[in-house]
Amino acid sequence: MRARTAYQDFEQVNTEARVYQFPGAEAAQELGINDPMAHVELWRRQGEAAIPQLRAEIIDTVAEMLLHPFKNRVDFEYDGQDFVSVNEGVRMKQMTATTRYITNQLAENRPGLNEQLTRADIEYREPYLVEKWFQTAQPNEILFFVSPPLLGEKYAIGRGYQKTAPRGLSEHIIALHNPHMAVFNRQHEVIGAPVPPAKTPLEQLNMPYVLEIPEGVTTEEFLDYWVDAYDSSLEEFYPGREFTYGVDGLTRSEFKNGRDKISEQTHLQDIYIRAVAQAAEDHGSVTRHQQRARLREVIQDIASVVDRAEPELLDRLIAEDAAPEMAYAATAFYGEIRREEQVVYSGGCPTIDPASPDRPSETSILARGYRIDVISSLIREHFDSQWCPNCLPRKQPGKKVKAWRQGSVIGCYNCGQREDVCLGVIKRGRKISDTKIEPTKTVRAEKHQPLQETKSGPPKPKSPGLPRLRVLA
Repeated sequence: MRARTAYQDFEQVNTEARVYQFPGAEAAQELGINDPMAHVELWRRQGEAAIPQLRAEIIDTVAEMLLHPFKNRVDFEYDGQDFVSVNEGVRMKQMTATTRYITNQLAENRPGLNEQLTRADIEYREPYLVEKWFQTAQPNEILFFVSPPLLGEKYAIGRGYQKTAPRGLSEHIIALHNPHMAVFNRQHEVIGAPVPPAKTPLEQLNMPYVLEIPEGVTTEEFLDYWVDAYDSSLEEFYPGREFTYGVDGLTRSEFKNGRDKISEQTHLQDIYIRAVAQAAEDHGSVTRHQQRARLREVIQDIASVVDRAEPELLDRLIAEDAAPEMAYAATAFYGEIRREEQVVYSGGCPTIDPASPDRPSETSILARGYRIDVISSLIREHFDSQWCPNCLPRKQPGKKVKAWRQGSVIGCYNCGQREDVCLGVIKRGRKISDTKIEPTKTVRAEKHQPLQETKSGPPKPKSPGLPRLRVLA
């Protein structure tokens, strides 16, 4: 396998980068806000035409809830100035400019975000380096960047760019869990990446590299090879443990089958779609808060079926003669088990861009790939609200509470109530009557415990071999 450098061009690209006009922070902030009620609004506008989009959303949601690593691809077309996503028209330079704009605004009053600002500055210039590489790139090349985790993030983001046509580009976005500099340096040794060992995460981001796909090997096989090199390097540092996309204890078959299982379950998907339609057609008999809570429960129960049901039952649910009632019965049964065990599935929830409700998928993927979702979640918006589930459960003329929104969390200044639109109540507000409100205890479903590292990092490798690594000739 031959490889050539890309990071040497980085400083030259820095001087060529133009200031991209950012249309405003408000729309970018919305990218980080997840709310099932956005699907209700979508149904009201589009009716049954929204079904394909809702089906895709529930598949993505449940797959992420079951701790399956994030891996996706977005296709772009080069218009001579920027890379524009083929389905939604998302502009790559605008996406990185948005991240830098928001981070810069936050960093003005928060010195602790200096590292994040440096990362945003580096990633702002990334599309320009991609653009320069693209001019002479070959179809069998992939240009890799690895964005390090900051702000307590749990995973690194790998971005691999591949030229697919004279004006076509595919971006492969992969989340790698349990990241550590020593592991990435070892991965680079294994795959022959022409970069020196990095000493800091930001130094690593400044070291993109190009690898050539060997003849006869597909892009998917090569990306698997790249991920396997990372997992095998982790296994050197943690002997006796198995990793897939850096997730401890998750096998490759589990990862591949997880999304397949929910994708096949059209009857389970229909349960959520019907719930959205019913909420959209409701004329005030229940509050928006009650609708949102109900939709969250439906998603949780569907996830419980996919996670817990025996393979035989899942096969019966997708049979041609399967009745929808069977899916409802399974959802009720496994949902009740989930509630008895006080389990809350986390890791994902329906994501939609309210500014473009008919086109959420590419925007959501890229928001995560360029970490807009993380940065925008730091912005706290202040507003007056006519409703709080704790201290103002029913609208009253002339009465409002002081409220705030930060990412997917909404809070009330008056009573201290805090809720996540995906996971429900985080903190109960102060009591509003003589009845004491006790906090509800829940347990999140975490099959795989995160690695516990010492301050000096993971232990040194004990085994020189990489048994799980598929070497491509």
